[in-house]
Amino acid sequence: MDKALVIIDMQNDFISGKLPVPHGKEIIPGIVKKILEFPGDIYLTKDVHSYYDSLSYERVRFPEHCIDEADGCEIVKEVKDAYSSIEGYPDKVHIIRKCNSFRSVLLESALGEYNDITIVGVCTDICVVTNALNLRAALPSADIHVLAYLCRGTTTERHYAALDVMRSCLIDVVERET
Repeated sequence: MDKALVIIDMQNDFISGKLPVPHGKEIIPGIVKKILEFPGDIYLTKDVHSYYDSLSYERVRFPEHCIDEADGCEIVKEVKDAYSSIEGYPDKVHIIRKCNSFRSVLLESALGEYNDITIVGVCTDICVVTNALNLRAALPSADIHVLAYLCRGTTTERHYAALDVMRSCLIDVVERET
């Protein structure tokens, strides 16, 4: 396998729900375009919590969000419509649940055969950076690209700080659409 597009946490709660990322809606059209044009497989991560994970470390910092099977946990409609319309769906599209964690070990193992990985989504400074760094560590020979223009962070400052960290770990950060 060659190319994989990874879309991090483009879920209702992070776009317009309980924990909205500033300017998160702005990247939806670009992500839809990327899905429709992408020549490889597509992986989407979903942050998933249960009503019963009150011991989760996230509960200390964040309000309740992305409750399993609730509307806030669902992938935003525009993104879902885009991946559902591509040739090869559903075989080319994979949903990876992240339960009580910023990163996904399942994502790392699923992407083991890909040599070119592109990452977009939210939040740059939390789940995007965590998954990108873990993919770099797990797949040292893969080309990993983060499309900064299709990511948003909790603040502009944290977005750029996370991009700098990823650059320092030899992840290709693409600032503008080419």
